[in-house]
Amino acid sequence: MLRSFFVLFLATATSGCATLFSDGSQQIKVTSNVEHANVLLDGEPVGYTPSEFTLDHDTFAQHEITLTAEGYVGETINVKKSFNTTALWNCTSWFLWSTDALSGSMIEYSPGAYHIELQRRTGGTSLEQRQLVYFVITNHERFLRDVSKRSGEYLSTVAQLSGVSAGEFPAFADALARRLPRMTREPYPYRLLLHIQEVRASQEFVSVMLALATPEAPHPAWF
Repeated sequence: MLRSFFVLFLATATSGCATLFSDGSQQIKVTSNVEHANVLLDGEPVGYTPSEFTLDHDTFAQHEITLTAEGYVGETINVKKSFNTTALWNCTSWFLWSTDALSGSMIEYSPGAYHIELQRRTGGTSLEQRQLVYFVITNHERFLRDVSKRSGEYLSTVAQLSGVSAGEFPAFADALARRLPRMTREPYPYRLLLHIQEVRASQEFVSVMLALATPEAPHPAWF
């Protein structure tokens, strides 16, 4: 009995209250007016709406949830934090408070559920967009093969139909190649179109463009 009490006392003395009595992670729920929209956490896919995923507590990290869906404008929100009131028990000890801060137990995500509204894109569907959809669905295996090589007639055709110029092509091909592991795991060919659209609109594409925009950077011939 005395030994058990000593062990409990030692654990309490060396750990923050919030660290002891709070979970190190939390379930986050995401819903939308669009069913089966892509849910991304910090740019990485975590499911489709309605979605629920686990997010580890982190006092210092900032997280973003992004929703994308074909025919809709993507939306990004910040995951909000609030102070875990359990950590108030440590206000007399900077050591215990710092333990909670480093373990992430000082904060909790509030709210724990988000409803994100997506707006439809305006302007209808162009002929090039319809051709792109048909081409990718009917030639998805050859397209993925070309992506792995960062060149080829099927990748070039997708680039043309996506409005990618010759100067932009190396960055477009490189950005798609970085996504290849995720693209090959897609259960349906039409979902490759989401990756193509996201690459065109992503900061990743802009960053690669800037990296390649030097006189020494090779721009392979295409088309």
